[in-house]
Amino acid sequence: MTVRAGTVKAAGNIRYRDVSQEGGTHQDMRTGSLLETLVVVARTPGAGGARPKLVAQVGEVEAERLHAAFLSDAVQVAGAWKTREGSQEQREVALYLGDATDDALAAELASVAHARLRVPSGHDLGEQVKHALQDELDRGAHRVLALFPHAPSLPVHLVEEGFRAVCFQDAVVGPSFDGGIWALGVRRDPDHDAVKETALYAAVLEKQPWDTHGLLQSMTERSHKAGFHLHWLPFWMDAADQAALPRLKTYLRYQELRGATAGAATRAALNHAPPPAPPTVVRARRH
Repeated sequence: MTVRAGTVKAAGNIRYRDVSQEGGTHQDMRTGSLLETLVVVARTPGAGGARPKLVAQVGEVEAERLHAAFLSDAVQVAGAWKTREGSQEQREVALYLGDATDDALAAELASVAHARLRVPSGHDLGEQVKHALQDELDRGAHRVLALFPHAPSLPVHLVEEGFRAVCFQDAVVGPSFDGGIWALGVRRDPDHDAVKETALYAAVLEKQPWDTHGLLQSMTERSHKAGFHLHWLPFWMDAADQAALPRLKTYLRYQELRGATAGAATRAALNHAPPPAPPTVVRARRH
């Protein structure tokens, strides 16, 4: 069936707002043959999606500019994964973009990734990720990996590894060096246990310290306590704060020399970054 962009659709026992646009309509792509779905969950640039610590360090305008570059690179990775030779029929990409202030930008990002566009539901990032994972599994995916946009230099092969690993694990997580994560993946078997699935989401996603250095530790400890194994994928660098930016810039510069294209938007943004603000000089009072 087709629906107008922005309407509410029902799929099984879930409801979601479909804002994908293809000439004003979107064809429901739910099929029984879908195996893997890559989900990008983020806020659109200009809607307060930048990391809080980065905002505090470089200012809201600069942090949002960098967030736009990070998201652009994440979408490029998603598109590259989707269009790998021989895999297109078994793969989908879904962009869950919240607080959209620029529908044209959201549509452009979806086009780059060959993606469906969704508005996430939930009061915090944990709820939004949980609902996105559940929605995609309910649509027919066997494996779903949520990709977060603050690891702009991420190579596509790590996304591939995430989907392979989750075939044999309760859940997988992509850890970052700062204690956060760059991805989270789950699966649903044909004979899945709904109670167990709910318990897994509660352990891994609910009431977690998002945007802090303690996220990975909390997820790991809580999943283990609940009886689940949270498999770690390879560590990768995270652009969580200002201190990470010079390292990221250097890495992307050398990657460019060897012909790698990952992180192109972030590399351009960092190469044209404004100079850092001069340190504040506090003069001692004379008595």
